[in-house]
Amino acid sequence: MGRFRVVVCAVVVAFAVLTPGLLGASPPQQVAGTMKPPRGYSTVTVTKAGLAMALPAGWVQVDLTRRPVDSFLRRFKRSDPKGAALLTPRRDFLAANGLFAAFDPRRAKYSDVVTVAATTGGSPFIPTGRPGEVQAAYAQNLGLGNSQVADATLAGAPAAIITSTADAPTTKGRSTAVHHTGYLVATKDGSLQIDYSGRKDPNQDKTLQTIVGHVLRNDVTVPYEASGTGTQQGTAFHGSGPSTLGDTTFNGTYGLLNSQPPPCGQGPGVPLNASNNIATANGDVVNVDLTGSACQSGSHVSGNLILFEYDSTGTYTIKGGTGCFTNASGSGQTSSHSAFNDPNTASLDATSTGTITLKKRPNCPYFQG
Repeated sequence: MGRFRVVVCAVVVAFAVLTPGLLGASPPQQVAGTMKPPRGYSTVTVTKAGLAMALPAGWVQVDLTRRPVDSFLRRFKRSDPKGAALLTPRRDFLAANGLFAAFDPRRAKYSDVVTVAATTGGSPFIPTGRPGEVQAAYAQNLGLGNSQVADATLAGAPAAIITSTADAPTTKGRSTAVHHTGYLVATKDGSLQIDYSGRKDPNQDKTLQTIVGHVLRNDVTVPYEASGTGTQQGTAFHGSGPSTLGDTTFNGTYGLLNSQPPPCGQGPGVPLNASNNIATANGDVVNVDLTGSACQSGSHVSGNLILFEYDSTGTYTIKGGTGCFTNASGSGQTSSHSAFNDPNTASLDATSTGTITLKKRPNCPYFQG
């Protein structure tokens, strides 16, 4: 007589997204607008960018959210026609994305000038490790070719630094070098860039170094990768695992599936949703919603039972939290594999990749890029 086997059609667990902890991060960054500027500088707050920075006293400043960029260019041209001519190719980009602009009126040719702009593409653009895309964006938006891109940090966030040099005419057939230095960081729905042009080598330009060194932001958007292991029992799951920014524990529940998931690769999986709470070592919790689908990826024999295995893939959305995660947001991709050990309990492996955006608060450890 053949061995009796029971086929167990268990419900698959939702993907358990792991959000990075803040362990071992750098000391708190100051909230934008609270840093005292160095002597000879004043603090400028760009409200729509959630940004503050130090600018030399006496610079002409224009809020591009209230005045059109053409007004700024006309004012710049009256002070420095040659410098304004170099900035003209950026007109369309600044008209669509510009937030702030300023220039030094004390120089008649190729004045120091800084602009702040933000793009909104619906998702964060993390620039680190993507020099080709950054170069293409600057060539298209600002008309800057032959640029060099390197990874950097700005106000505690991962950034790309973009540098280029152009020979600009002066008088009697002579020319001078005009240097461009840009910083690009991610925001929760796109990117933010600060661009500076001047005649000094950026490595020796104290004005540029002071501006960049005193940039403050209200929030920071950073990437993360995480993995974890856990256990599913009924409709609940829990576990723990490392991330690129610390260790976390997670607890969550998922909705019951309306039908048995089909084998993977044979049509769409069964829709799945879940909620998840992730805690860091200091007790702060981030809340996450998950949506996606599940499919049957295999089976294995245990005693008289055939137990199924399932794969889940989908997306996560961060819905705030407690402590340092209050008002947090973010999204990304997540996946998990569940292997049932008995009819009611499964082992879980999960991975997640995406971004998280945090408001900066006193006494909270924040990411350092």
